[in-house]
Amino acid sequence: MKKILLITTLLFSTLFFAQKREPITISTYFSGGNINTLGLSLERGRSKEDKKHFTSYILNVGFANMDYEIGSFKDNGTGFVIETGIKSYLNNKQENKGLYLGNYISYGNIKYEKLFLFSSFKGTFSYFSLFSPEIGYKFKVKNFAIDPFAGIMWQWQIKGKGDIDNVNVDVWQPRLGLRLGYQF
Repeated sequence: MKKILLITTLLFSTLFFAQKREPITISTYFSGGNINTLGLSLERGRSKEDKKHFTSYILNVGFANMDYEIGSFKDNGTGFVIETGIKSYLNNKQENKGLYLGNYISYGNIKYEKLFLFSSFKGTFSYFSLFSPEIGYKFKVKNFAIDPFAGIMWQWQIKGKGDIDNVNVDVWQPRLGLRLGYQF
C-alpha cells in the first residue's frame, strides 16, 4: 500500500507542475457494476495541434470491492484499482466539457477472506485491461465539474491465488459512474 501511495503522489505532482497552463480537474468518483470503485480522479487536458479537439490524460486511483459467487456461496472482497487513459472531447470549442470518448489501461487487485467454524476462504483476484472504453458527458458550472459516464472493460485475468478460480468471473465488466470535481 505504501508503494501505491508513493507512486500516486509522484504521478500527481508530475501532472500538477506542468510547464504550460493546462486545465487540471481533481474529482472524486464512483463506478458501479460488477466491480464497485470509489476513488480520486486526476484529469489534465490540452488542445490538440489541429486546434479542433481537446484531449485529457486521466489517472484514477480507487478502493474497490467485488462480490465473488460460487453457487450459493458469496463473499465480498476489497482491494484497489489503478487506471490511466485518455479522453477525447467531441466539440470544436477546444474545451474539456461536453460529450467525450475515452479508454483506459487498468489494473485491479481484490482480496477475499472469510472464516468459517472449521475452515476459511482466502484468495486474491487480479486483472489487467487494455480495452476499457467509456462514453460520458462533462457538465461544468464555473470551476465545478459533474461527469456521468458509462463503459465496459475487457479483463485479462491473472491466475487467481488461494481459493479464487477465475472461471467464476466474467471477463466483460460493465460499469456506470459519476465524477464530481473541481477544475484549477
